[in-house]
Amino acid sequence: MSEVKELVRVSGALIQRNGGVLIVREPNGDWSLPGGTAEEGEEEIETLLRELNEKLIEPIILDVEVFRRFEPSEKSHRQTTIFLVEVGGMIRPNPKEIIDTRWVNPAI
Repeated sequence: MSEVKELVRVSGALIQRNGGVLIVREPNGDWSLPGGTAEEGEEEIETLLRELNEKLIEPIILDVEVFRRFEPSEKSHRQTTIFLVEVGGMIRPNPKEIIDTRWVNPAI
């Protein structure tokens, strides 16, 4: 009988403005799209709302799911879901969660 592996679910936000995409730097130094890991019982969209409210302190409008990826591994599986997000004004990072932000032009 095979062992059931943990499924780690991550939600991220694709936030665009003037041709750029927002990336954030977390206290550990990693750069990524804003978002985070689901808590027990959360749906992907709920995870993203909670994470954006914690990290960016800004009202947001969720639009559509644009990407979903499943990554199997020996220890656990990871499911990443990215949503297109509009921000309702200035982005104000929570300094306890985000140490820097940048607008980058994605390579196509």
